[in-house]
Amino acid sequence: LEKWPTALLQDLLPRHLQLICQINGRLMEDATKLYGEGPKAWNLSIIQEVPEKAVRMASLAVLACNKVNGVAAIHTEIVKKETFAEFSNYFRDQGFEDKFVNMTNGVTPRRWIHCANRPLSDLFSRHLGTQKWLTDLTLLKGLLAEKDDE
Repeated sequence: LEKWPTALLQDLLPRHLQLICQINGRLMEDATKLYGEGPKAWNLSIIQEVPEKAVRMASLAVLACNKVNGVAAIHTEIVKKETFAEFSNYFRDQGFEDKFVNMTNGVTPRRWIHCANRPLSDLFSRHLGTQKWLTDLTLLKGLLAEKDDE
């Protein structure tokens, strides 16, 4: 996950770094009250100390946002159990059971093509002889017969 060196932030965005450090200070204070001094609290820090001091941008985003969306159920579980396990536990321990959620955005490739690029959608329908591909993406395999058509 992306990390920004604090030296770079200090040079380019010193006020932003100051605010990030204040946010991290409050987080560390709360985490220490909840877990005591030790790795369980320290692992939540937005600021990475080694090998170089840097801001963990994804951790900052997780802390600042209202919800973390895994999009699909399997992604949500990966985010909760692997990528942000410490934050998932921290928010759960604070009573925020719904911080990490699974919410599919509902946009399928066929719907996206149809809405975002209507001429391409019309071309698909013309070559396939039907619009049924809009509900069955596997029908797009029928376009393979047209791949050499100029």
